[in-house]
Amino acid sequence: MAKKRGNSNQSHDEGIIASIAGTAIGEVDGVSPLNDAGGGHFQVYFSDDKVFIDVNINADYNCNIPELAYNIQTKIKKSVESRTKYKVEKVNVNVISVIMPM
Repeated sequence: MAKKRGNSNQSHDEGIIASIAGTAIGEVDGVSPLNDAGGGHFQVYFSDDKVFIDVNINADYNCNIPELAYNIQTKIKKSVESRTKYKVEKVNVNVISVIMPM
């Protein structure tokens, strides 16, 4: 789910940025889908031409969480900046749970 901050012209970009972020997360090993979002739950905030993104994920059991968070931040930042006019100022990664192997 995306939220906006800033002018109303940016509101239509929320879903686009969340979609780009979701695709980027799908390319990072160690992320398990959230039940309600298929890979990540997002909030997108705007300040001028800068974007702030909060993402909630489930992490796989055997992954290194700090490394996983860094990989997600890097992947989202590169993906959003290369496909939109916005500069990603910050990506906050929240690990909701760790998924144990079955």
